[in-house]
Amino acid sequence: MFFLRIFSQALMLTTVFLSTSIYSQSVEPLSPDERPTFHLSKNTLELLQETEEKQSTVIQEQNMTSQELLAQPVLLTQALNSAITLQDESALILLLPLYAQLPKKDEMLYKYGQAMLFFLQENPKEAVQLYEEILTSYPNSSPLRFQLALSLLADKRLAAANEQFTQLNNEELPPEIRQTIKNLQAGIAKQLEWQFNFHAHGLMERNINGSPVKQQVGAWKFAPPEKAYGLAYGLSADKLWALDGHWYLAVSASANGKTFWQKHEYDDLLLRSSIGLMWKNSKNEWGILPFHERRFYGSDSYSYGNGLRLQGNWQINEHWKWFANYEIADNRFFTRKHLDGISQRLGNTLFYRPDIKQYFTFGIDLGKEAAKDRSNAYDYYGLRLGWGKEWQQGISSMIQIHALKKDYAEKDFIQIQRQDERYGLNLSLWKRDWHWQNFIPRLTYQWKRQRSNHFAYDQAAEQNIFIEISKDF
Repeated sequence: MFFLRIFSQALMLTTVFLSTSIYSQSVEPLSPDERPTFHLSKNTLELLQETEEKQSTVIQEQNMTSQELLAQPVLLTQALNSAITLQDESALILLLPLYAQLPKKDEMLYKYGQAMLFFLQENPKEAVQLYEEILTSYPNSSPLRFQLALSLLADKRLAAANEQFTQLNNEELPPEIRQTIKNLQAGIAKQLEWQFNFHAHGLMERNINGSPVKQQVGAWKFAPPEKAYGLAYGLSADKLWALDGHWYLAVSASANGKTFWQKHEYDDLLLRSSIGLMWKNSKNEWGILPFHERRFYGSDSYSYGNGLRLQGNWQINEHWKWFANYEIADNRFFTRKHLDGISQRLGNTLFYRPDIKQYFTFGIDLGKEAAKDRSNAYDYYGLRLGWGKEWQQGISSMIQIHALKKDYAEKDFIQIQRQDERYGLNLSLWKRDWHWQNFIPRLTYQWKRQRSNHFAYDQAAEQNIFIEISKDF
């Protein structure tokens, strides 16, 4: 039988449970997003490589065609066994179709090879299906259960993977494998812990009161620009609870704001909390997240809103990924009731990584802000570009460029229908080995400009240089 042969042969990958010297594994906790890399002990690796080389030499020296290899089923079976053992993707691609043509073949070996190939090709869903099918015939196979758990882990089914690892812990296992399972379960637990992010940087606003370029237009006079110094900050907390299958319960809370040392009437704080469901697999994820948010301006409550956020990301291929989100909210204002209305926002971002040292982002934003007073309602359209790069000497950089256009719905009381344009540039530099307690400093240059056909909202360009501190914990 197939698994009896596996247990009796040190060459097969799954005999890890029958020998304490086959595999060694790091004791660091492993992330569920990382496929564990097993390292064969020196003696075992030499034996496996010697066997594979001999089989390869036989095939090459005889210049065997597919038909000739099919005529030697023992050699073909041994080659397939070695390919599975060494997790050799190219060999599996070559040998599995040939093995499938044998009139008498071990169906379990064939399915096992298919499952391993699916796993190596990052198709864990198909691997799980095959492993579960084989496991019904061999329910007491610890090696098979271990491979099933790894595939569930890769498919982001954390609860199911953890259950399989827990079941394995109740069995007789070599110390190395027990430690590996402990590390993997520690990685799962880490994924399900609270995740926090903090960032902050200094502020030097040269026009905190939004004074326009022209400070007098006809009978209209505006106060000159005022300077203000302060701090911009953000804190977020997120947690997932693994549910059945690919589902997760997601909870999130965030606070983003600005405070000014001597001009607290311009302090601005936005609080948001959400709870909803997320769905994840090895390549994609999406979520539906009802939320509540509340804004404070100065020292007073300014507005609040209840809404729904839909979000997702999809791995297109190894280089491209697509992120999208849509939000709709019912916004209510405590004093400025004429601004009450429904807001809708749609964001799309393409992420392109040509190599491990750099990435590019391309974003499009669309939105609609309704209001009782139609002169304050508007549609907006935005474009975003970004480039991140890791340079020599441990230096990293990030450039972000954005542009946004607002078209207001109606004319205001002085018969001007606003059209605003906003432009911005951010350039950040940091050194990857400069950090303290995981706090990372970044030197950032910022430029922004708002143009408007309305004299009261056309503002001069501003630029700032500051150091931003961020930390994930």
